[in-house]
Amino acid sequence: MALTEMRAATPDVPSGGDVADSAPTTRGPKFLDAIMDNPLVGLSPWILYSLVEGNNRLELSAAVALGLAVAILFVNWLRGSRPKMLEWSDVVYFAGLTVFVAFASSTVKLLTPALIVAAFPCASVV
Repeated sequence: MALTEMRAATPDVPSGGDVADSAPTTRGPKFLDAIMDNPLVGLSPWILYSLVEGNNRLELSAAVALGLAVAILFVNWLRGSRPKMLEWSDVVYFAGLTVFVAFASSTVKLLTPALIVAAFPCASVV
């Protein structure tokens, strides 16, 4: 029996192709994988932090960035992929910053953005 005769005799398979061709296309998992595998996802808490941070919003910006960093880490864990070092460091940094600004005095909160900017060159040398 030839292949075309077998396709015609099988009612489950459309005559134009096999079962894989007739499966509906979904964007869900592939779309999420493409987004989460992007290297800029690890930087998104920093981007969000810089957009939210402003006058008297240091606690809010740190907490929102921490929430996004934890969400990224959790989504990668649910996907079964291994979280990247940047994602772990985002969670650790923003958790520490959130705790720090929650208990800091108002004078220290005014100096914190300048301290953060000054800490980056020092940390890169080490």
